[in-house]
Amino acid sequence: MEIVDICKGIGIILVLLGHYGPAFWWNGAYTSFVRIIYEFHMPLFFFLSGYLYSYTESRNTDLWLFIKKKSRRLLLPYCTISIGYIILKTVGQPFFSYHPISFITLLDFFVLPDQGPASLLWFIYTLFLIFIIFAILRRLFVNDTFLLVVALAPMLLFSAPAWLSLNQIIMALPLFTIGYLFHRHSFYKNINPILAFVLSISIFMIITLLNEKRLVDYRQFIYLVESLSGTLMCWSASVLIDRYARTRQIRSILLSIGIYSPSIYLLHQPFVWLIPFLGHNKLGLSGALLLIGIPVALLLGIAAPVFLDKQILQKNKIAHMAVLGS
Repeated sequence: MEIVDICKGIGIILVLLGHYGPAFWWNGAYTSFVRIIYEFHMPLFFFLSGYLYSYTESRNTDLWLFIKKKSRRLLLPYCTISIGYIILKTVGQPFFSYHPISFITLLDFFVLPDQGPASLLWFIYTLFLIFIIFAILRRLFVNDTFLLVVALAPMLLFSAPAWLSLNQIIMALPLFTIGYLFHRHSFYKNINPILAFVLSISIFMIITLLNEKRLVDYRQFIYLVESLSGTLMCWSASVLIDRYARTRQIRSILLSIGIYSPSIYLLHQPFVWLIPFLGHNKLGLSGALLLIGIPVALLLGIAAPVFLDKQILQKNKIAHMAVLGS
């Protein structure tokens, strides 16, 4: 399980890098970098969620109790943090000019989570629905091959509207399913991490280049290959760090970040945006000059949520339940 936490640590750092201010503040190089990591950093978390679902599947025999547990674990933080963002954006519109508050965005909270007042929480909303859908599919399709085909078919054959996050669900369900099968069949035990890392990064670079040159027009296939190769790249890197890190401090830092990744994900945005906001709006910096603040923003985006979790939320059960769902 420590490899999973290391992998989550790598993934959440990529999330923070992707959330370092609105895209229109950046120069072309950083925009391209963010676009590349967006191809796999959230698919990585869907994969890991499926992996962990397989790990705990024996405890989820009662579907209704499972839904109640996931509602508490995911929907409660989604509502709490969204309300927090509504308040923050109402009070500080210049700071939160991206997805400002309006009557329409309040409606989007229910039906279009990636366009609502807390748009970064679309993952929580989508993951809740995927847990329910997958739990039902698992009961309908005992055969793992049929299960994988059913999960892949909507992604490869159809497009879906953004309502109720359906477009995200059909793209993420295959990653969740593959993560589930990855653990269920112990594929992780048979992977050579060095070979897997070299192969996955090579495939990712090739498919990304083909996509940039518009040499392949099948967007769903491109996304599937990029997300899988990027996920395998992060997984194999986590295994290598766990086994061969020259300094155990690297492993320890990523492990700790991964353990606190739910808190970091839910609470990081105001802190990560603080640095580019001050640089852009107060100092007039733009483009490459704003990139200087990335290390500070990363440190703040990790340290502040961890501090809030350890020093405030963990000392109040009601607050901890409302914000983190556990």
